[in-house]
Amino acid sequence: HYPWVFAPNLSECTDVLSLSEEEFRHVAFVLRCKNDESLVAFDGNGGVRLGKLALTSKQGFIQFKERFEKIPQPPKQYNLVQFLPNNVATFEIVLRKCCELGIQAIYTVLGERSERKQWVPEVWKKRADRFQRILIESCKQAKNPYLPQILPPETISSINWQALGCCFYGSLYGKSYQGIQESSTNLYS
Repeated sequence: HYPWVFAPNLSECTDVLSLSEEEFRHVAFVLRCKNDESLVAFDGNGGVRLGKLALTSKQGFIQFKERFEKIPQPPKQYNLVQFLPNNVATFEIVLRKCCELGIQAIYTVLGERSERKQWVPEVWKKRADRFQRILIESCKQAKNPYLPQILPPETISSINWQALGCCFYGSLYGKSYQGIQESSTNLYS
């Protein structure tokens, strides 16, 4: 029930964590947390730590009262292969849902109908920071300690399907989703 904050260097912290400017603004002005309120800090790799908030006028700190804990990964880890849509807002919704579902990695794919100029490497680099912020905010909201990895766009033929493990993809002909297991050899049947 506690608010979550992102701290990528959580495992290196001793007893006090200084919040980044973005996290401070979120905690103080969006969540309107008060001094001595309990918060959970997470590092995106399963590490979590409970602490109390200490606010000044321009900075925030978390004083930890619990030790660093690593939440075990789920026994099955899922990946998403996502064709990039023409509408960037649609893709941002997909990113939010990935955090709620506990997706491990998002493989982005350029398809025949993807608008190529929207997803060229130069534009991707500019959007990658925004996509990462969306993933972090969504993990905080879903209370998911594992931040999904998002990979730059590639073609469908360049994906290493055997390395994906468990994966879902949409069927063109059916309304349901098909699952691929790691041991599958025929991916398109």
